[in-house]
Amino acid sequence: MFIKRDTIFIGHATPEDNEFTLWLQSKLQNEGYNCECDLSLLIGGESDYWNVLQEFLEKRTIKYILVISNSTFEKSGVLDEWEHCKSIEKQFGLKDFIIPVKIDNSAFNARIGLNRKNLIPFDKGWPSGLKRVFRKLINDQVPTVNNNSLSIKNWYNNVYTNWVGIQQNSSDTFYSNWLKIPRLPETLYFHKFSNDKQAKTIVKNTLFP
Repeated sequence: MFIKRDTIFIGHATPEDNEFTLWLQSKLQNEGYNCECDLSLLIGGESDYWNVLQEFLEKRTIKYILVISNSTFEKSGVLDEWEHCKSIEKQFGLKDFIIPVKIDNSAFNARIGLNRKNLIPFDKGWPSGLKRVFRKLINDQVPTVNNNSLSIKNWYNNVYTNWVGIQQNSSDTFYSNWLKIPRLPETLYFHKFSNDKQAKTIVKNTLFP
């Protein structure tokens, strides 16, 4: 049975780079790309999760985006992925199969072979790095398969809805929906829904969260 390579997989250090990875995954999904990472692919209870991951990388993955940070190559699992994806790239003759993206001040030669890759910098700004990733995927004709314009909501829910109550003698960042508006808009639109079903239908199909 022929299985088409149609999915981008993001490799990263867990848990240090989870937030960036979920953000990047949501932005790629928002552009219509199939995109997975271990946080979404490996739900839990897999009898042999390394076998699941290995098979996915060999048969389903069209691009392997590796998040490079100071924590990346301290993880044995990421090292295994890096070496395995290099062998996949060579075995199947996949041009630019591995796309490294650098998110901090980590060295360009942090690992043997990494300096031969053209790293996409995110350390100067996530938006500029994201634009370069999109250009690379378009240039390499990576297919889009769907459009989920509200996928950023999934990222927010995954990252910031694990609240378990107030903990004493600790501090954390509070995220709210208060946004600074430098200039008031000329027009504001308010939508009132008749019922929950109608609301979910409209939210699902709108371009704006």
